Amino acid sequence: MSANSEVLDLMSHGNTVAAMTALRAAHEEDPALLLNKALYHAWQGLDPERLWQTRADHRALLARSTGPQLISLLFNLGCLALAQDDVAEACLRFQDVLRLDGGHVRALHNLGYANELMAEYDLALSTYQQALVLRPDFVISRINLALLQINTGESEGGLAALRDLAEADPENAGVVLYLCRALLAEKQTDSLTEVLVVLGRCPDTPVTPELLECRAYAEVRLGKREQAEGTFRTLVSEDSDNAFARLGMMQVLAERGDFSGLLEHAEVYHRLEPSERTQRLLDRLNAL
Repeated sequence: MSANSEVLDLMSHGNTVAAMTALRAAHEEDPALLLNKALYHAWQGLDPERLWQTRADHRALLARSTGPQLISLLFNLGCLALAQDDVAEACLRFQDVLRLDGGHVRALHNLGYANELMAEYDLALSTYQQALVLRPDFVISRINLALLQINTGESEGGLAALRDLAEADPENAGVVLYLCRALLAEKQTDSLTEVLVVLGRCPDTPVTPELLECRAYAEVRLGKREQAEGTFRTLVSEDSDNAFARLGMMQVLAERGDFSGLLEHAEVYHRLEPSERTQRLLDRLNAL
């Protein structure tokens, strides 16, 4: 399987965590692999100049392309437009793809996502549903449908759909992550507790930084400071530049009064996320 096919296959199954890993590993070889970035949040490694050049190269090929090559170029142009937040252009390109190939599930899904970005929620809903009629196993459309339900006030139905997906495929870190983040957004004690239950009952789910961050956030909000500190320390041990974990350790150590340890983490956090507030904290700590 090519790198591009691997990324797209992982995306279609909703495993955006694994897709991100594959994307990072392959992006130097093929800029077109950036095409699904918009579906799972911004990736800081995007190079704007490279994206513009890739779009220009694609456009230059359009006039002399036909058949599958033309469809591929139009689809990539739509995805690259999404990556640069050019949503209107993305819609036009995906519609062009669908005029040539009405069964192009990825174009349907991405068109649904673009509609969602433009707050055309009913249209996004129907487009995701069309994609699922064509491919019932296109999990990423089921995920987006559930998230759209949650974001438009139908939290109960959306969360139920995400729970079903996570229970059906507990080894899919991407699906579990979507469920955990949706539960955290509820900001209710029951939902926070459920995050820990979900992560605890899925021993086969790959332990990723994103899931550990969900665990730590829930532990903090539930007052489980000791457990949260352990999770933060695990995150720091795996990535010393994890700003979320450094900030979490700062909060834990400040409450404990461990100013020496607080200074260590504050220095790293300020390097990663410089601000006047953190600088003032560092000045106070250094004056002790």
